[in-house]
Amino acid sequence: MQKTLFPFIILLAVFTGCDKVTQTEKNLAGEWQIVSYKHMDTEGLLEYAVVNGFIKFEPCTDASIACPYSISISYDFPSASGTTSENGTYEVIEKGKFMNIQKSNSSDPSAATYRCRILTETKTDLELEFSDVGGNIHTYIFNR
Repeated sequence: MQKTLFPFIILLAVFTGCDKVTQTEKNLAGEWQIVSYKHMDTEGLLEYAVVNGFIKFEPCTDASIACPYSISISYDFPSASGTTSENGTYEVIEKGKFMNIQKSNSSDPSAATYRCRILTETKTDLELEFSDVGGNIHTYIFNR
């Protein structure tokens, strides 16, 4: 009996892994408003910014190609302020827990591609985290 169930369990595990990426892509699609931006430097010091803006993920129609995104955020930390405005593509990977971001309008080639961790992802809440080339950790929280 166990020998006949084993192949079905393997198939279920394989299909469940693929479904997590597809489900994450579906949940990401659309526009998200930023509600929080946290920055942690290499020494562990945290700063929270006053933020305004959005990120928009276009729906993925073909799993074999990266999908478009755009982001426009203004932030005001106690130590610095500025804006982030970029376009590019994203690709959800590793069972929906990470995504690769490829900036299309970056002037710095070393910062044009980065890996983003998806900490929380539901239909209404999204939390993303990534490390920049200097080792600083950026955490964004978005809502619909």
